[in-house]
Amino acid sequence: MESRQSSTESNVTMQSVGTTGTSSDSATDVELLENSFGTVDLDSLAHHHHQSKGGGLKDAGTADGGATASLVSATGGKRLGSYQLMETIGKGTFALVKLGYHTVLKTRVAIKIMDKDLIGDNNLIKVYREIEAMKCLRHPYIIRLYEVIETATQVCLVMEFASKGEVFDYITRVKHLPETEAREIFWQTVCAVSYCHHRRIAHRDLKAENLLLDYRGCVKLVDFGFCNVMQPNELLNTHCGSPQYASPELFKGEAYDGIKVDVWHLGTIKASVMRGLVRFPFYLSHSCESLIRWMLNSDPVKRCSIEQVCCSSWMRSSPNWPAYAELMQHYASTKPAAAAPEAEELDPAVLSLLSDNFGYDASQVCKTWHMAATF
Repeated sequence: MESRQSSTESNVTMQSVGTTGTSSDSATDVELLENSFGTVDLDSLAHHHHQSKGGGLKDAGTADGGATASLVSATGGKRLGSYQLMETIGKGTFALVKLGYHTVLKTRVAIKIMDKDLIGDNNLIKVYREIEAMKCLRHPYIIRLYEVIETATQVCLVMEFASKGEVFDYITRVKHLPETEAREIFWQTVCAVSYCHHRRIAHRDLKAENLLLDYRGCVKLVDFGFCNVMQPNELLNTHCGSPQYASPELFKGEAYDGIKVDVWHLGTIKASVMRGLVRFPFYLSHSCESLIRWMLNSDPVKRCSIEQVCCSSWMRSSPNWPAYAELMQHYASTKPAAAAPEAEELDPAVLSLLSDNFGYDASQVCKTWHMAATF
């Protein structure tokens, strides 16, 4: 059973970036989902999971035996297992993001629904890469993946709902963030990326559009479709990400260090949150401008590291920097998320609770536990 947040995590994650308004039930949503999905997944245990003929993830049918695919629709009023599908909150070339409501836990989630036929085999590999990365990442500034449901035609990712939307939209609305607020957004982003790097994961598509804000106004890093798990000193060759944020070495077609590319991307994020546009305004403080220029050095060898970013005078001007530094140290030493226990290791008291209070068959839970796609 996953433990509650450490005091380090709790203290730092409550540092808001200053956005206004809160959702009255959002804190309850997060607590219920963290407690439920971090221990026993009530929704997945209600399904009969079976191996997908195509391999990869598992194909989940509904509790009443109907096909999950028939429940997923772009129209309102549909259900996906225990989730009520509500309004569309995002659209992409290959995906639709719906607001979901867990009818047992009474909580909200974001459900990313992807059509396999539209995605194609190459992009489907990106989807599976994203899932594998998110399964092992547990950090207060990275969006949480709760569940995956795959059918013959669709892949659905059930994720934490970040109610305040994209950082990009926020900075576009306000036009110009004061350095104090921009610094908090940037600190939280750096904490998330540093954690990924300690897990040897290069994100490779860092941008303001891939940063969300939760109900507290805290950053949530999303979209790991271009990520790569690197070996020490390994150079990468796949040129990916968004061209407007790309580092010079990507344009040159050279083999590159994924960590250094992420630092460049962080530099473009820092510039954009200061102005709302990807360019350099005249009114930046000297320490802020110097750090941006160091991060955007065209020579990756001379480009600063994340450790040097954190030690810069601009970053240490934040009153919260000791807490952020402590958080980074804590997560750098935290072991990756443990795999789900085997069926014989399941807690009999929890099985009894599921059976008595929710009507689940304990023997069926044990049979399907190893196939439950919950992380």
